[in-house]
Amino acid sequence: MGTSELVIILIIILLIFGPSQIPKLTRTFRKSSKEFQEGMEEAELEEKKKQEAEEAEAKVREAEERAKEAEKKAKEADLKMAEAKQKEMEAKLRETEAELERMKAQQSQAAAQAKAAADEAAQKAADEAARTETV
Repeated sequence: MGTSELVIILIIILLIFGPSQIPKLTRTFRKSSKEFQEGMEEAELEEKKKQEAEEAEAKVREAEERAKEAEKKAKEADLKMAEAKQKEMEAKLRETEAELERMKAQQSQAAAQAKAAADEAAQKAADEAARTETV
């Protein structure tokens, strides 16, 4: 808009409202302009807050996902640890069973030896008794 057009608009406003209303119109215009500016700033602030809230929510979701992933990894580690302990216990069980079998074999061998010794002693006693009877 050129200067001449602006002067014409001002003259029309002066004719319509009169010279006494110009200060009141100026104050109203300034007040409206200030309120508009405040409204714009408030809207920008609300938009900024909304954006910050969305970013915070995204960070929370991301943190929750990382926590779930960490929990999953911890459970997997616990499972692997339990499996390793189970394998260790199974190996110890096999060792214990083998030791038990060795002990049973030794016991059977000792029993056989004891029986043989008892049979031999009985045979000697019988032989001795037979010799004493013949004498």
